[in-house]
Amino acid sequence: MRASRTIALVAGLSAALAFPTALRAQASAFVGAWKLVSYVTTDSSGAKRSPWAPKSPGLIAYWADGTMAAQLYDGRRAPLGQPVASASPETVRAALAGMASYFGTFTVDTSAKRVTHHVEGAYQPDWIGHDLVRSYRFVGANRLELTVVSNADGKAVTNGAVLTWERVRR
Repeated sequence: MRASRTIALVAGLSAALAFPTALRAQASAFVGAWKLVSYVTTDSSGAKRSPWAPKSPGLIAYWADGTMAAQLYDGRRAPLGQPVASASPETVRAALAGMASYFGTFTVDTSAKRVTHHVEGAYQPDWIGHDLVRSYRFVGANRLELTVVSNADGKAVTNGAVLTWERVRR
């Protein structure tokens, strides 16, 4: 009787520990810091263009514990020249319109080739508590393409923006 309880306990513990390990294995290809290489949208005529300046800075990071953070900035943003609290509403609006910044957790669906960012904090308060779904494609070991599949209100996006990232090596 004692041996069967021990075996059941070990089996249950092994199963419980295997689930996080499986999640870590799925996420391991994402883990690390990635710098933005390009941000491309498709307009209504099918033409591809970048809505931001070429070489706009951006960084997305994924950690093995399932957390993530992203910051992207349009390279054309002008300096405020003063603290945000002192700047005019128009100046602040222009600065914020050229950025995206959020953090939270992420999950990976390898069969659908999708990564979901579960937003916990963001520059845009409407994103908090929502999911940003991206399809993904690895181009070699050091390049990652994320395509916007849904926006923060859960609506599907047609011809979503494609963000290309390159692994940061130090």
